[in-house]
Amino acid sequence: MTTEEMILTEMSDCLNSEQMARLKNVLVLALYGEQVNESKNELMCVDENTRILNIYFASLKIGGRSDKTISKYALDIKKMLEFFGNRNLCEITTNEMRYYLAWYKENRDITNTTLENMRLTFVSLFGWLENEDYIAKSPMRKIPPIKKDTQPEKAFTQDEIEKLKFGATNIRDKAIITFLASTCCRVSELCDANLDDVDFQKREVLVHGKGNKDRVVYLDEVANYYLKEYLSGRTDDCEALFVTSKGEPQRIKKNSVEKLFKRLGDKVGIENVHPHRFRSSQITSLLKRGMPIQLVQNLAGHEHINTTEKYNKLDRTLVKNEFMRLA
Repeated sequence: MTTEEMILTEMSDCLNSEQMARLKNVLVLALYGEQVNESKNELMCVDENTRILNIYFASLKIGGRSDKTISKYALDIKKMLEFFGNRNLCEITTNEMRYYLAWYKENRDITNTTLENMRLTFVSLFGWLENEDYIAKSPMRKIPPIKKDTQPEKAFTQDEIEKLKFGATNIRDKAIITFLASTCCRVSELCDANLDDVDFQKREVLVHGKGNKDRVVYLDEVANYYLKEYLSGRTDDCEALFVTSKGEPQRIKKNSVEKLFKRLGDKVGIENVHPHRFRSSQITSLLKRGMPIQLVQNLAGHEHINTTEKYNKLDRTLVKNEFMRLA
């Protein structure tokens, strides 16, 4: 048990939930730059970069960023610092960051979308360093956004979804396919869903989205049927909505779902089968059938309507049909 956990446990009976949340934030800041050696119970020294980054990550956590997002930021920053020989974070220049992004693009075979997400990580980091007076000016100020890849993701046809269901060998996999096809959920939201989050009478599921934002999604008749069938055969006491099919039942993980769809795609002869494609397909379908974009935005859990708007571009018949209707 860490020092933070020990203090929070001891104080849990003395403070209300609001006071406990405040105490946790204070501890995060007060204990930055310190790690507990589990074997010797001694505080370990860390270098200046680590000290600064610990404060930065603590500020992200207090600001509501998820652990997954913080871990992604930490990995990007770690790779960048290793590239520069772990030199002082506050001495890195604009030209060096330009070079690093260009080098990474050329040597790691990544898309512009991935590179832009990495750039945004550094915009956040160096912007925070500037705001906190660690540096005079962020080196990312003069590095403009990188144009993201605009190649549309082809939506599944209903026939393809049926082929995937037919190719699934067990009821759990059929339930996963129809759940994603109906709800517009991200794969992480499917994995995080619990049994208590489902209301079969209303055909609703409470999902826990990005930035700790909950929303309600809906099961169509097919998804409702397969999910009921799957859960009726469960005998374990795991709280997760979807669990592993081998060994002791545990919450299913993202990479397991991705591997499942890769196998299914290969089996039935459909290319590029992955969880996010179900989300894209349903969003595109709802827009194509005339659902107001604001409602689709709410269903998909998009923070900005511009994110939802891009799905209008996945099928040019949307534009053509609307033009023909009005012409």
